[in-house]
Amino acid sequence: MASTTPNATLVSSTVCVFLNKNLHYNSMFWKENPLNHIFPVLMLQVILSVLVFRAIHVILRPLKQPKLVCHLLAGVILGPSVLGRNKAYMESMFPAKEEVVIATLSQLASNLYTFIVCIKMDTIMLTKAAKHTWKLGVCCLAFPIVLIVSVDMAKQRFFPGLNPGNPFPVQFSVVSSLSYFIVVTRALDELNLLSSELGRISSSITMLNEVVSAAFVIIGIATVQKEAKSAFLAILSLCSFIVFALFVAQPMLYWVIKQTPKGKPVKESYVVTILLSTFVMGVTTDAIGASFGGAFMVMGFITPDGPPLGTTIIRKSELILHEFFLPLFFVQIGYFTDLSAIKNWGECATFATIVIVGYIGRLIACLVFASSMNMRKSTAVLLSLVLSLQGLVELIQSIQWKHLQ
Repeated sequence: MASTTPNATLVSSTVCVFLNKNLHYNSMFWKENPLNHIFPVLMLQVILSVLVFRAIHVILRPLKQPKLVCHLLAGVILGPSVLGRNKAYMESMFPAKEEVVIATLSQLASNLYTFIVCIKMDTIMLTKAAKHTWKLGVCCLAFPIVLIVSVDMAKQRFFPGLNPGNPFPVQFSVVSSLSYFIVVTRALDELNLLSSELGRISSSITMLNEVVSAAFVIIGIATVQKEAKSAFLAILSLCSFIVFALFVAQPMLYWVIKQTPKGKPVKESYVVTILLSTFVMGVTTDAIGASFGGAFMVMGFITPDGPPLGTTIIRKSELILHEFFLPLFFVQIGYFTDLSAIKNWGECATFATIVIVGYIGRLIACLVFASSMNMRKSTAVLLSLVLSLQGLVELIQSIQWKHLQ
């Protein structure tokens, strides 16, 4: 657990845990509280997250709300904003010794989610479509960045804790301006719009955004290195990883398909090997200073969608991931979310203004290019709304910013 002093020094408290004593609950006959142990608390978190999510999903289904909204509301309800206002509940549901466990499982769940969503995408089709939409994609990225950075610079004095030279406003502007592939395509898939014209255009635009995002990742890896030699080696390692994925790993995946008789499922040993290889690549990217989740995204993109390989991996992984592990990620989000902590609503309104400015930037870009692409104004407005969708990627980034203070 951590807190900051007025001079912005990070103060960490140490929590001592005897894992052999605190992991399992002995038995009801010992007259112990099972919630004093790690494993029972984890099971309670899984059970409550699934039950609350399902209840909210049933209630909001007539309103056509996506599952992301239901997951978020479930996390907020289980967190300090609602049920967590009871001190005894918070101490039992989110003990200090449990934080590492839920953080690890939620990280694993979010990365596997990225992997599954990317497998579902036909990257060849989207790459072809991107040739006709790249101008619109560039403008949908450039307009929000320019507007958000301008408002950021004008409003910096309203945000406490932003010292001169703090890179956060620029980082926030870039992240808020990007439309993320896995967020947009997942939402379109839930709304059955993925194969529509709107779905194809928005998916191809987000593919371009992912390329830009990858460029920012490479720049970020280089800037955090202490020496020029380290920066060069880090960039070289990341580029080598991408080349390996495209020219070694992908041909091996197509070889697996060729080894599978037509109409037959892929052997389980191949599926396990692919999943293990994805984790190995994740460890590799983490070792060179890139995001652990970047490897899952790359492996998802290079894995052929549809039968027999893509369909088999999705069928074997999706159920337990979506129904049991992913809700834990939103439990963690709920734990970090305390709406009662908002004291200055003026600062909150300023923050909301910056976000809305980004939406307006996308709307302007879509309307400007609507005529050149023979797109109706109504479709352009819908496209700007789709590209403004936020989801898992933004939540992961928010957690990272919170940890970095």
